[in-house]
Amino acid sequence: MPGLTKRKQTPSLLSMSFLDTIKGRIGRETYSRLEDAAEKEVALAMQMPLRDQYGQEMFYEPRLLLGDLLAECEAFEQLGLKILPIDAVAVLFRCKLLRATSTEEEYRQRHGGFAHAHEFHALIRWTERTDSMDVLINRYFTKLETEIRERTLLTHINSFDSSRPDKTDQYPQGFFDDLFASLHLPFVCFFEGDPLVEKYERIEPGLLSYDLDEAKQFLCAPSFG
Repeated sequence: MPGLTKRKQTPSLLSMSFLDTIKGRIGRETYSRLEDAAEKEVALAMQMPLRDQYGQEMFYEPRLLLGDLLAECEAFEQLGLKILPIDAVAVLFRCKLLRATSTEEEYRQRHGGFAHAHEFHALIRWTERTDSMDVLINRYFTKLETEIRERTLLTHINSFDSSRPDKTDQYPQGFFDDLFASLHLPFVCFFEGDPLVEKYERIEPGLLSYDLDEAKQFLCAPSFG
């Protein structure tokens, strides 16, 4: 009777979480800067009075940190991460704020609401407050990754067909202006040419001269161009 051989079992490898992937790519120092930004946001939110002088509820408005984290944005892009540092800060901010607040109503007022569609990944529920911070942050970074996979669209636009003949001279500028307005996204699209210099003059009045190169440099970051 042939002898029986025992099959050697290979242990299954656990895949890295999205948070672990981000930490591994950006490094501890950069991740610490994101945490510092989130903790500063929590501190500012906690300083806000919950009622104004007339007894009306007040709601915190998180700062737009794109300019402050521009170097981190460039690093994320170079590393192929399909999120912005401000997305990571938004998750960290609300996770940390959940622990800092005492009541669900206070949390609702201090987290500032959700101004844009891309922030739904950070809709952290009050009932999750008893979960450990590591579990909470991991969970919502995973949701952030899922949102990105569902919402990412890459397309090449090589022509415009205006559905508004009376506005033909405004395309493609008008197309993107209408698109961003309908999506409630705080984006502005700039096209090279005389209108760009005119916009530069309106935004930065009082300069001795205006030219296209200066306009492009002024409007290039952060912007679509």
